[in-house]
Amino acid sequence: MPAADLIDLLLYSCDPALAAAAKKAAADEYLVRVAENPERLQAALHDFTPDLILLHAPSDADVELLAALKERHPLPEAILLLDAAGIERKELRGRFLALGIGQYIPMPVEPRELFRRLEQYFRENPRRVNPLQTRRLYRAGEPVYIENETGSECYEIVSGRVRVCRVIDRHTLMDIGELGPGTFFGEMALLGAPRRTEVAIARDDVLVQVSTRERFTEVARVDPSFGVQLIRMLGERLRALQDQLAKPLAPQPDKVAPLRGEEAGESERRFVAGAPLFEPGERASFCYIVLRGAVRKLGVDGAPGDAGAGLIGEGQAVGDVPFLTGFPHTHRILAHEETICFVLNKNTLPHAVRRYPELYFKMAQGMAAMILARLDRVTRSQFRELA
Repeated sequence: MPAADLIDLLLYSCDPALAAAAKKAAADEYLVRVAENPERLQAALHDFTPDLILLHAPSDADVELLAALKERHPLPEAILLLDAAGIERKELRGRFLALGIGQYIPMPVEPRELFRRLEQYFRENPRRVNPLQTRRLYRAGEPVYIENETGSECYEIVSGRVRVCRVIDRHTLMDIGELGPGTFFGEMALLGAPRRTEVAIARDDVLVQVSTRERFTEVARVDPSFGVQLIRMLGERLRALQDQLAKPLAPQPDKVAPLRGEEAGESERRFVAGAPLFEPGERASFCYIVLRGAVRKLGVDGAPGDAGAGLIGEGQAVGDVPFLTGFPHTHRILAHEETICFVLNKNTLPHAVRRYPELYFKMAQGMAAMILARLDRVTRSQFRELA
C-alpha cells in the first residue's frame, strides 16, 4: 500500500500479550502505537493525532478521562474491544455513545481477525486523503533532513514529535524547539530557500504530510487551510525574529487603520486616484489584493527615471506583511488611479487562498526571504569582535 494510505493506530490496552500480537500481525500500512495505562493514553492523545483508537476493556475511569479530553479537543475515531461482560453493561455502552463511540469488536479475537475487521471499517469509513500530498513515516531518532541539505518539501506533523536543532560542531546539536501535531516545518525550502538552515529529527515515530514546491498552488486550492496555516506561521516566525532584532521602545499608542474607500461589492473597496489605503504607523487587521487599477507605495527607491518604483498592480497584495505580522505600516500607500481591491482579513483568508493560490505562494516567498535576511542578522548579532 502506498505511503499516502498509512494508517496511524493507537491501541489502549494493559495486556502486553495483546499489544505484542497486534504489532506483529499489523501489515505495513499500519503504524501501531500502544498506551498501556490512562497516563500514557492521555500523553499519547496530547502528542499524537491517530486515525483510530482501539480501546481494550475500558473502565468507567477511562470514560471520565476521555470525556475530560473531549472538552478540550475533539476525540479521534475510536472502536471498543469488549469482552462479554463489557458488552452486557448498558450503562457503560451508553456513556461511550455519549462520547460518539458506538462501534465495538467482541473479545477475545485473533489478531488476524482483528485487522480483517479494521480493513472493513476503513472501507466503510475511508480516511480523507489529499491526492496532492503524501504521508511519510520517520522512526524515532531518524533525521527528516539535515543542515545545509537541499530540498523542496514542507512537512506537516500528523502525529508524533520532531526535534529541531542547529549544528554547533560535528558532535553537538543545539535544540531550537520541539514540534507536535498540526505544526509545519521545512517550509523555507518549500518557498525557495537554497539549503536547510537546521536539523529536524523524529523524537518519536512521526507521521508527516509532505507538500512539494511544484504542487503548492494545487494543494492550496484544494485545501485552503494548508495555505492559511502556512502563511500565519510565517508571520509569527517573522514577528519573533523582528522582536529579537528590535531595540525596546517606549510603548506608543497604536493607530488602527480604518477600512477606507467605498464599498464596491462583497469584500471589495473602490478608491479614487490619490485616495489613501494606509498611512505610516497604522496597524491593520486586513490587507488588500488589487483587482483592477494600481496603487503606489510612496518613498520606495527605484532606478533613476523608473516610473514604476513602488507601483503595485493587478493581482498583487498590498500591506500583507503588516497584516500577517502586526507590524505597523512604514509607508503611505495611495491609489495611483481608480482602483478596486479585495479586502483580505481573517474571515476571507480561506476563500482568498483558493481564489489566488499563485499570489499566496508569492506572498509566502516574500515573507520567507524576509525571514532568511533577519535570521542572518540574528546569527551575526550573536558574534562579538574581540578587542
